Amino acid sequence: MPLIITGVLLFTFAMGVTGLPQQLTESVKNLPVPPLVILTMILVVYLFLGAIMDSNTVMFVTIPIVTPVILAMGYDLVWWGIINLIVLEVGLITPPFGIHLFVLKSITGENVPLGTVYRGVLPFVYADFIKLALLVIFPAIALWLPQTMLK
Repeated sequence: MPLIITGVLLFTFAMGVTGLPQQLTESVKNLPVPPLVILTMILVVYLFLGAIMDSNTVMFVTIPIVTPVILAMGYDLVWWGIINLIVLEVGLITPPFGIHLFVLKSITGENVPLGTVYRGVLPFVYADFIKLALLVIFPAIALWLPQTMLK
């Protein structure tokens, strides 16, 4: 883990020096596409990355690049943190590459084929997609509890 953090710090420094996040933010602002479409594309990328990589590593590497874009589109950072974590965790159980699926397969043993594990997890993946859609469409659902802590 210390090696990952060192690499991420170097990567973040390089992003700051090159100005890539600012350039990306400006190019996204100039796109003739609604913010929801851009957000959906970002979520699909996060879903794929969450399926093949550890959540912490994905967040460490992508947050410095994606956060300015999210802010430029007018989204709340607390909401984005919640959505980011949820989509990465959904990626961990999404067939066919979700890392947690292989953990489940190793726990169940040789008697249970991987296809059975995939079929068993699909209802949960569908429920997570519905949850994610509701949280994106109605951000107040995700922000209700954090807002109660401000009072």
